[in-house]
Amino acid sequence: MIRGKSIYKVLGLFALIVFLTGCAGASSSTSEQNNKQSQGIPDSLADNKLLAMYFEMKNNPNPVILDSAIALADSMLYTYKGDDRAHFKYILQKIQFMVLDNRMNEAIDIVRSDSCATWEVIGGPYYKDIIVYRLSALAAKSKNNKSLYESSIKSALMLVEKYIAENKKEYSNFLQNDLSKQKGKYYITAQEYVYYSFLLYGKDETDNRLKKYQESYSIPDNTIEQLRQLYHQDIMEFFPI
Repeated sequence: MIRGKSIYKVLGLFALIVFLTGCAGASSSTSEQNNKQSQGIPDSLADNKLLAMYFEMKNNPNPVILDSAIALADSMLYTYKGDDRAHFKYILQKIQFMVLDNRMNEAIDIVRSDSCATWEVIGGPYYKDIIVYRLSALAAKSKNNKSLYESSIKSALMLVEKYIAENKKEYSNFLQNDLSKQKGKYYITAQEYVYYSFLLYGKDETDNRLKKYQESYSIPDNTIEQLRQLYHQDIMEFFPI
């Protein structure tokens, strides 16, 4: 059996998207407000509708609802085509509905072709590639393909480790703080490192990796305990929480 929870576990995705896009900066927020005024379409209405369709799909999968949700996300992408922050929010929502329908190849194509700069702002320069590997892992998981699942998670973890090694000083400084009060690309990276390690190696080996991690970066005990809480969560569907 493949390690991990059901691919269809309900996550607080839409609240998460708001959190993630909030990391993108105030200048984007101003641009979004200008877009709203010029277009006359308050995005909160679209967000509420997408949220309702998301839970409707979870409770009673329906291709009509799915197509309507994707069409609404596409319309919002067109409305905010000049706003990276808003674009990122709606591209994530579109991808999430595709994940619900197990359309992983389409989701992967969208991630690869999307040119929004917010991907790197949120998760670093390798974030898109990491997400592609995560989607590949989800596809393998749905088919119970253990070999492809593990190789995809390993590839994602290698990119996470590469990013950490390239930014060791900044990353170490980040880990000295209370994680519950943090956000941004190093916050995402810390979660990815621990959770992908857990999926690939299991609890005992991840505990050992965290011990070495603590020694290498002089991490406080309370931060290590916060990282261990990720063992009990599921960040695979689709973005870290």
